[in-house]
Amino acid sequence: MMRQASLFCILLLSVAVLWGCAGNQVQETTAVTAPPKSIERYIEVEQLVPRSQADSKGLKPGDVILMYDGKPIESLFDLHTAIEAAGGKADIGLVIRRGEEKIDITLAPGRIGVSLKTVTKVHRMPDAKIIEGIEPLSMESNELSSFIACARRVLAHFGEQHNYNYLMGISGSAFRLQVHEQLCPSSPDPGVGLNCTKPLLKALGREVEWFEMIGENSVDPKALTEDEMRQQIIKSIDRGLPVIGIDIVYVPEWGIITGYQNGKRDFFCRSCFDGEMNDYNIAEKTPWVAAVLGEKSESLSGEEAVRQSLAIAYKAGTTKKFDTYYSGPSALEHWIDFLGNEASIASISTQEHDNILLGNHWIYQRFIADRGEAVKFLRTYAGVFGCMRESVLRLADIYAQQVELLKEGEENIPSPFTGNYEAWTQEMRNKQAEVLKKVLPLEHKAIALIEVIMEGLGIEPYQDASGEQKTIEAEQPGAD
Repeated sequence: MMRQASLFCILLLSVAVLWGCAGNQVQETTAVTAPPKSIERYIEVEQLVPRSQADSKGLKPGDVILMYDGKPIESLFDLHTAIEAAGGKADIGLVIRRGEEKIDITLAPGRIGVSLKTVTKVHRMPDAKIIEGIEPLSMESNELSSFIACARRVLAHFGEQHNYNYLMGISGSAFRLQVHEQLCPSSPDPGVGLNCTKPLLKALGREVEWFEMIGENSVDPKALTEDEMRQQIIKSIDRGLPVIGIDIVYVPEWGIITGYQNGKRDFFCRSCFDGEMNDYNIAEKTPWVAAVLGEKSESLSGEEAVRQSLAIAYKAGTTKKFDTYYSGPSALEHWIDFLGNEASIASISTQEHDNILLGNHWIYQRFIADRGEAVKFLRTYAGVFGCMRESVLRLADIYAQQVELLKEGEENIPSPFTGNYEAWTQEMRNKQAEVLKKVLPLEHKAIALIEVIMEGLGIEPYQDASGEQKTIEAEQPGAD
């Protein structure tokens, strides 16, 4: 599973712009103001990569990074920005603090070879306005779909208790597999490609107001300036409504804005990368997409929502592509072909290579986790499907077979958190492709069985006009 922020932050070493590929809700974030006065934040070396620059230059766990190329460093975003700005300089000056001593080190540009953790202390000011009681977020909770995890916590704040597995199921996220053309790590996000946030919130009967900030890839003609986005967030907090926003800390995942202080300049938040923080964090950036859940309206019954999940699954499985994301069997076919194209992978830049390795790892881990949620969801709610209960349980078994195959092949999926990007060999990619080839017929079989279940119960197709349609040559589900 994906590890928490301290190891995730090793991605800084490759200067990759994470989640920076084309898509419905994917864009680079640029300007960030100076570190807020209401927070003390610094980054500390946690681990060294053997035989790396950090290793050869004598860095040690516990070292605090103070400056990079003459620029003060207080956050991971600061370091990322400084690494990018340094460009192709021959020598880079690094200043660290070790105990009470400051040490100057000269580095070559590029990967340093460390994993990093953020140490944060938040000071609440007299002008703080805070929505209390929002549950912490953490990747270690195994709620890996950050939007779903945020939605669960906001709904709980409104007194509406749902477990993560139920929300993953009724949104269709547990059944959806998407692979971006270039293996962008955004692939599993429920808001890109086949948008699973829409059926989720509709099933729950929650009104939602979306805001998008002007940017290179913004699609909303009513997109806001950064100041306008901040004003909308402040307005929502004043109404007692937490705001779900993407890219509020260095890693572009969803988090929850829970208040403000320091003359409304600093936003309190929950993020998936808060580590062991008990108090709210302070957002490093203004989200470029935000959602405010509002009044409760007419919702689907639990039975209707559970049954609709298979209609969403069928839509995902019988559509070739949504925007720049391949879906279902087509996603597996594209993934397999991509891994086998040795010449193409060899020709890409270091930054592209590292982002693809990250995407490959994250999509694979999410495939395991999400299909595990599908297995649990179907086995828990099989009784809702009445006369098709046994077929639903067979569907769960098919997904369970996929999970076992994928887990057996995990040794071929190098983690970017080790920092050893060179470990991703063509031999490993070929072995991964062989695992995916075994998973592919099971995907066809699952889609065919979903069609049988839908016909047996008269479940209507999921009404979503997006995506490039295709004809699935599905294996027959059989009687086993």
